[in-house]
Amino acid sequence: MGEFVKIIGAVAWLLGILFFFVFPPVGIVMLLVALIITIGSAVSRTRSQRHDEMLQAMRVSEKQSQTPPVTSPKSTADELAKLVELRDQGFLTDSEFEAAKKKYLGERS
Repeated sequence: MGEFVKIIGAVAWLLGILFFFVFPPVGIVMLLVALIITIGSAVSRTRSQRHDEMLQAMRVSEKQSQTPPVTSPKSTADELAKLVELRDQGFLTDSEFEAAKKKYLGERS
């Protein structure tokens, strides 16, 4: 549709200029029609561009909301505190606690 409007606008400008010299009242009317077509086409293109930009922004926003939040890695102190808590609750034996502690601290057996 956009190409068709461009062609009609170009024809209206051409006829307007031609008729302006041959029969000025018709030429003036044709030039006004060409101006209206040109302005309407520009407004339509601007709306279309804004629509495309809004769709793109919505897609980016949707994509960002679908990505899982990044969680910060737990520090060694946090992991050791969790191990102490598990040991104190009776879920880990002392030997399991020591082995896990060595693993987190990077010690060799």
